[in-house]
Amino acid sequence: MNRLLSRHASHVISFFSARRKEEGGFSQTPRLPATVEDTYYALRSLSALREAGLSPPAHLFQGHAGFLQRRLGEAVAEVRVAYQLGWVARLLRHE
Repeated sequence: MNRLLSRHASHVISFFSARRKEEGGFSQTPRLPATVEDTYYALRSLSALREAGLSPPAHLFQGHAGFLQRRLGEAVAEVRVAYQLGWVARLLRHE
């Protein structure tokens, strides 16, 4: 499995790099604004690569705290978003 992940890692990293926003967070496409849900899935995927022994660039994990703070109100409205926000915050706390 690591060989398969390794072969495709550069494509996965490029995919998420194109969707990372300067103001923090990730978006579904490069032209859309970042969302908590897209940020969760991007960081969860990048984290899985890291757990598999691959090394996504550290900058992809950085700079999201302000975005998360701005989106905190969304978490109150929807349980799924609250879970995703909590998971991302926990991951970033260790970065």
